[in-house]
Formats: sequence, structure tokens, C-alpha cells
Amino acid sequence: MAAPGLPGGGERGAPADAVGGDGGVRRRRRCGGPGGVWAYNSNNITIQFNEVYNIQPITYTSGCDWAAYDLDGKTTNSVVQYNYSHDNCGPAMLAYVDGTWGPNTFRYNISENDDKTSGNGGIITIGGPSVSGVLQIYNNTIYTSIAPLSGDACI
Repeated sequence: MAAPGLPGGGERGAPADAVGGDGGVRRRRRCGGPGGVWAYNSNNITIQFNEVYNIQPITYTSGCDWAAYDLDGKTTNSVVQYNYSHDNCGPAMLAYVDGTWGPNTFRYNISENDDKTSGNGGIITIGGPSVSGVLQIYNNTIYTSIAPLSGDACI
């Protein structure tokens, strides 16, 4: 698992439980993430029972993640569940699909006023160079008071 507070790469079956994050990566000046808790090049990871909040840059840089939880490239058979995220510049959850990726699951998470940067109040962003792989998303709860900058709020 990973974060510039809790990163993890090449992990197998490692849990990330009860991690608190108060903007632990907000002092970053460049991209390369960042996220609160994330996994990359890992298998069978469970990210659960965490609270991540106030992930934000010193100065906004387009293209950075600023996400609370991220299942990044080459992550397989992993679950993000029972987490709470709020007031992050990026989405609550990010799926960066690259290489062999999935099946992975986002479930039973709560997002409150996340994705402040885009102004859409989105809970999940899916992207990457090869957008293929299995991702299950269900039973997540979104609370937002963020007014969309354009169009409807996105999930």
C-alpha cells in the first residue's frame, strides 16, 4: 500500500487498516501521485478502516491525483472498503489502470466533499494508459455540498 504517508509497491496480501491522514501529502510541489493510501504493483491488498482528509497541494498543478485512496497500476485482486474520506482536492477513490490490473473492488466507503479541485464532487476517477480490467463499485455513499463548476456532479 502507499501514500507519501503510506505507499506500497510489490506488496502481497498486506492490509492497510486505521490510517489517519490530515493532508499528509499536501506539501508536495510536483505530481507522481500523490494520494492518501494507495497500492501499486500489488496483489490481494485490503485498504480498510481509514480516514483520509485535506489532501491538497501547496500550489495546484493540473494532472495530479490528490486522491484519498488509489488502486494504481498493476494492482490485482484488491479491495478498498469501510473507509471515510473528506475535503480532499482529488476524488475519494482512484483506479489507475495500467498493465495487468484487476479484478478490484471499491465498496462500503463514505466520501464527503471530495474532489474540490474539479468542482464536481466526484467520488471515483478511472483512468490510465490501458483502461481495461474488472472493477466492481457498489454500496458507496457520497455527501457533497460542492456546487458543480459545469454540468452535473460526476461519480
